[in-house]
Parts: sequence; structure tokens; C-alpha cells
Amino acid sequence: MEKWSIQPAPSQSDPLRFRLFIKGSMKDISTLLKRFGALCGRPAPENSPEGYNYSLPLHRVGKPAMQRLRAALEEMSAKSRPVAAAPSSPKVAPPAATPPPAPVAAPAAKVPAPKTAAPKGDLFGATQPLDPEQTFETMIVGPYNRFAHAAATSVVGAPGAMYNPLFLHGLPGVGKTHCLQAIGHAFCASLGPDSVVMSSAYRLSKVVSRALAGGGYDRLKPRLLAAKVLIVDSVHLFTVDERNQPALTEILSHFISDGRQLVMSSLYPPRALGALEEALKISLSRGWAVDLKVPNDGARLEIVQSWLDRRGVGFSADDTRAFLERLGDGYPACELWLRRLEALVSLWKAGGKPLNCDDLLNVLFDPGAEAQPPSSKELAAAKDFSPPPASADAVALALILPKGHEGMAGWLAKSFHEAAAAQGISQSYRRVLVQAYDADQPFGAPFLLGSACQDAGSRAALVVGPPQEAALAAKAGEFEHAVRHVLDSIDVRCGWVGPRDKMSPPAFLRAHLDLLSRRS
Repeated sequence: MEKWSIQPAPSQSDPLRFRLFIKGSMKDISTLLKRFGALCGRPAPENSPEGYNYSLPLHRVGKPAMQRLRAALEEMSAKSRPVAAAPSSPKVAPPAATPPPAPVAAPAAKVPAPKTAAPKGDLFGATQPLDPEQTFETMIVGPYNRFAHAAATSVVGAPGAMYNPLFLHGLPGVGKTHCLQAIGHAFCASLGPDSVVMSSAYRLSKVVSRALAGGGYDRLKPRLLAAKVLIVDSVHLFTVDERNQPALTEILSHFISDGRQLVMSSLYPPRALGALEEALKISLSRGWAVDLKVPNDGARLEIVQSWLDRRGVGFSADDTRAFLERLGDGYPACELWLRRLEALVSLWKAGGKPLNCDDLLNVLFDPGAEAQPPSSKELAAAKDFSPPPASADAVALALILPKGHEGMAGWLAKSFHEAAAAQGISQSYRRVLVQAYDADQPFGAPFLLGSACQDAGSRAALVVGPPQEAALAAKAGEFEHAVRHVLDSIDVRCGWVGPRDKMSPPAFLRAHLDLLSRRS
């Protein structure tokens, strides 16, 4: 690379957008994409008076990312200079082009509303929005997801032709949803947003059931079937019954057999979903099933750093390593902890509190003292607890507890509000539901909770996990994952405080951060 220049190119949705101009070769482009793929858009040829022959858009470039990029560009350009030549500075943009310091945390209110990829018309809420940050340009590709990336781009290039359905599966945290979102963005660009339906299995099955029950399926069906692409996240959470089974089978089969494209994701491989295949009368592995792997340590660092940079959280590479060390074996829940971190940074920034990585991580990962279940005296004292008067922006909140523990509702609400007061959290909540679930029922509980929250109009849920003696305790992680996915798919935020013997003040703080966090 002979020279380079970075120039500001802000847009309404991305004030930290720049354009990188280089005079170099495709090898230089490949090196940049390999190292900074999450920041870079598609390269384009240039024929500028300054001699630049390529340019790349740079998206949401915070200060730490800009520093790393400039250092890499200087290193690459230095290698191309003659050995005997005196070192010279690269040609850079005028002083006005210098990027402003990135805020420590981007205020949620300034984040542009994501565009919904959905056909126009009455879809009863079947579609969910596409995240503007989760595109192919921001996807970091490595051995762990290379086959999935190749399959996704092949499908986008030839929808309905080769791999139909495309079925992505793998553990939490491997990037299934990011891949689906990227596919959705690409199809919206090539086919138009009216041709793409992005949904989740739980959301789609519930919408179909409600449309059938309310006599509106005749309006929903033609709008769904008019789309050219159907993308369904978490198909292992489909709720199939006698009423909606024929309609769901008809919808999915239509996208497989009519030259349209069906893309799905699941926690489990097709061979583990035989009962679902039988219920829906389709073959999930008929097209191409791709297993996404857990990224290695180096890739994790790059993925997490990219996420933090896009969200404007001012963490250096050393800070990010410290975050991953604290996270330890919890990488499958990495995005949940990242959203908590972002919410905590925003909270501290709003309160004028100094932002220090060690302090933030100490609070975020604080296990708290060993919690004791509330005594009968404490439960009685909190039974009639009245929260502060709800403000105009109060969020409708559901309290969800294991069956037999409903008497904890007052103490739960009191502890939740005390944690808010201790941390200066001003968000107001109004209770609209107290719901119990059967912690000895391994199937169905997440779906029942989703229906209860939806019927009550709750927008947030504070959930107590199953007690140690319950059947679900052995699968508490899977249960939490399912509950979070079900609630998230119907736009209900979930704050999890663990079983009754884990409900320490730090657990309540993390539940608040869950409810305050900015969704993908």
C-alpha cells in the first residue's frame, strides 16, 4: 500500500461513518477486510486525482477502533516504502476530518429505529425488525462460521435454487441470529423489503393461532405467501397444535416448493427435531444444514471488540480481554453480558460517575454474598409493599415465580425497587401481572409465560428461576434460554434473578440492566 486517507462520511443513521481511500492492491484490501471486516463495507474501485484506486466505507468507527485502524494502515504503508527512503507520513484528511472522540456509551435515544423487513399490509405482528448493525459487513468470518457464511451468500445470490431450506444450528452465542439478520438485510436490498418476512418460530406460530382464532387468517395468509423469503429464528420453539398445524405446514411448504426461500435457525440439529418435522410435515435438512461452531479465543476478542466499538462503549483491547476473562466459560451468554455492560456504562455516565473498566467489571460480575431465602417475617413485612407512584413512562411489568412461591411477590417487588434506588435507576414500572409456572413441568412453561405476558400487555418481566428441588433446576440454563427467547420474540424484556437462594442485590441489579439494555 503506497498511501491512504480517511475522510468523514457521516450519515443520519451513522454519525461515525468514514471512507477509507487507499492506493494499493487487492492483497491490501484482503488484509484490511480480514483484520477489520466488522468495520468495513464493500470495497469499490476509485480513479481519483490523488491516485487512490480503492475505497471502503467504514461503519460506526469509535475512537479505539480508529486508533487500531490507523496503526495498521501506517504499518502496511511503511512496509511498501523503499528501505533507503526517509519515512514519510501518510496523506491524511484535513484537520476537520479528524474523528471526534467517541462517547463512552451511545445514548439509546439517539439510536436510529431499525427498519422492519416486512410486506405491507395486515400481518398481525408476524414480522420483527431487522437490526441495522447485524449485516454481512459487520460479520467476522472465521473457521467457526465460514460454511454458514458461504451458504448464506449462496442463498442470497440464488434464492430458492440450491439450499432450500437453509438450516443453521449451533449453541447459543455462535452467531446464528446475526447470520439470519444479515441474510434479511441482503434480501431486502436485492428484492425489496416487501418481499421479506423476518420472524421467530414462537412469534409466527402465535400470530397464526391468533389469526385463526379471530377469523383473520384469510387476510394474513395472502400477505405471508406473497413474500419471496421467509426467515424464521429458533425453530425449536415452534408451538404446533391441532389448530395451527395445517396453516404452519402450508406456509413453510409454500416457501420450499414454490421456488421461494426459507431460512431457519435452531439450537439443535435437524436430527434432534424429528417430532417437529413430523408435526409440520416437512424435512428440515432437505436443503442444507450448517453447524456453527464456538469461536476460538482470538475470534472472541475480535467479535466482542467489534460489538463494543459499534455500540460506542469505549473499551480498549486490554479492557475487552479483561471482560472475557471475567466471563470465563459463559461465552454462550456473551451478548447478554455485553448488553448489561452497555446499560451499566450508560447508567454511570448519566449519573456523572467516573468510568473505569475495573470498577465496571467488578460491579457487573459481582456474585454478591451468599443469599438466604427471605424469612417468613420478611415475606410478611413485604406482602403489601407499594412501589413508588408510576411515572408517565412506566413500563408494564410482570412478576413470574415458580408455583408455590407466589407469596414472594411482594418481597420480590420490594427488593427490585430497592436495587433501583441504590443504583440511581429512575426507570418506573407498574405491575400488571403476577404469574406462576410449574417448575416440575419440563415442557410448555416458557410458552405459557409468553402467552400470559402477551395477554396482560406486559413489556417487561422479572423472572425467578426454578428452585433447586424442582425438576427444571437440572435444566435451568436451557429453561432460561427458552424463556428469554420466547419473551424477546414478542418484544417483552426479561430480567432474570435466579432461584430464591441466588437473589442477592447484584442479581437484582443485573435484572435491571437486562430490562434497561438496548436490544439488537
